[in-house]
Amino acid sequence: SRNEARLTNVDALDPIISKAMAQRTMQQCQSLLDAAGVPGSPINNFSQVFADPQVVARNMVRELGESGGRRIPMIASPIRMSRTPPVYPRPPPLLGEHSQEILGSVLGLSGQQCAELARVGAI
Repeated sequence: SRNEARLTNVDALDPIISKAMAQRTMQQCQSLLDAAGVPGSPINNFSQVFADPQVVARNMVRELGESGGRRIPMIASPIRMSRTPPVYPRPPPLLGEHSQEILGSVLGLSGQQCAELARVGAI
């Protein structure tokens, strides 16, 4: 298969390619690969991802308020529909924030039973 052929000399090529790339910036490497028709893209860290012009243009970061008053950056939905835009009613809950509510409404546990579970470290 074609992939097996690509891997034939990977052990010999890997250190040569790594050394050549280490001597260049990411942008220089990307330009060389693009010019040669080699598909690829950089692997960005979080700061680079959120500074990317496409991410900024698409408004892919939303800040939601948290019960403690903090603003929490969240990834926005990539789905954009003109008549039904995504709604972000609240941020994800803090650890255990809704445990008692869920245990009471879903499992029918009393406040005392929830307190006992908390006391023994189960929740």
